[in-house]
Amino acid sequence: MSTNYDRYAAALPLASFYILVAVERRPLYAYAIQEQIRHDSDGAVALGRSSVDSAIKRLESWGFIALDAASSYQDSRRGASYTLTQAGQTRLKHEIAHLERAARIGRRTISASS
Repeated sequence: MSTNYDRYAAALPLASFYILVAVERRPLYAYAIQEQIRHDSDGAVALGRSSVDSAIKRLESWGFIALDAASSYQDSRRGASYTLTQAGQTRLKHEIAHLERAARIGRRTISASS
């Protein structure tokens, strides 16, 4: 696990947030993660495979996701499946709270300037 990054100090990149949301439900392989993100965002977020792969590597190095041993070997054509770790679940909850606070601030700012 990388020690250069305080995994709770800064907001996650959008791609990382969506990946945590996607694998929270069930283990998914990279292409299925891409499709889940597209679905969850109503098509507003469409990540390329290299973006997803890079984000997966980062999230795995931070300990937020891990290879899912039970499903990774069921279909070798699809490659490894990833699942949310306990640390990832904690980080996802932290990120959701952060985004909710940011949205409240934004709504207050817009209301005050209207």
